Amino acid sequence: MAVSVQAIASWGVVGAGGAGFPTHVKLNARADTVILNAAECEPLLHKDKELLRHFPDEVLDGLEAARQLLGARQAVVGIKYKYTDVIDAISPKLNNATRIVELSDSYPAGDEFILVYDVSGKIIPPSDAR
Repeated sequence: MAVSVQAIASWGVVGAGGAGFPTHVKLNARADTVILNAAECEPLLHKDKELLRHFPDEVLDGLEAARQLLGARQAVVGIKYKYTDVIDAISPKLNNATRIVELSDSYPAGDEFILVYDVSGKIIPPSDAR
């Protein structure tokens, strides 16, 4: 099912990270890689692995839609190595443009920066905004 940035905007989809940033703005950009953050970087929360465990097709379809909208060459699922059952369950469902990066079992401050580095080897530069 193809989805458009305009449809996502009309649905009012926003990020779940607390700031409520409009998803359609993110998906109206260009990127080489799109990363699904399933790192569970909040102690005692297990929503990422549970969504992948119970709704793998829907989550992976959404990741593929994001990859296509961004014109990204690849998609990556970043998930802690200890969730072997989830990794084993979703691995056969991945397409040729999607891979898994197994992450350490830690709760780092600035986890999104570490996730980007673990996946790409690139460091996010500091912002000039003050």
